[in-house]
Amino acid sequence: MRSPLWLLVIPVLAGCALMRTPPVTNTFVMFFDPGSMVLSPAAKAEIDLAAEKIKATHPAHVAIAVYPKIIAEDGSNPRLADSRFDAVEGALVADGVDQRILARAMLTDLEVKAGPAGKRRIEIRLLKN
Repeated sequence: MRSPLWLLVIPVLAGCALMRTPPVTNTFVMFFDPGSMVLSPAAKAEIDLAAEKIKATHPAHVAIAVYPKIIAEDGSNPRLADSRFDAVEGALVADGVDQRILARAMLTDLEVKAGPAGKRRIEIRLLKN
């Protein structure tokens, strides 16, 4: 019995879709306190680990993924996500990471719902390409 042609096309199309997003080689996750943009000692330690890995492996790009829609619980500071991104980026640069390889990425609604601490999470993703 032969497979319908469309069954052969699906893996090819899926492969094309995967090629658009560079593969992630490592992910480092840190958390902020509610309404805060200050790095905790645990978050700083995770950033230090990421910086060591970045300098050792020389990835082509590093994405700093934040949730773009967050605001503080009391409705203040609508730029909280920007401030958190800046804190993580600044810490990586202070640890000797070349700012030119850093890029902002967005956590999706699905990632936020699926992951721990949702909107308070930031991920540093080392990208292969």
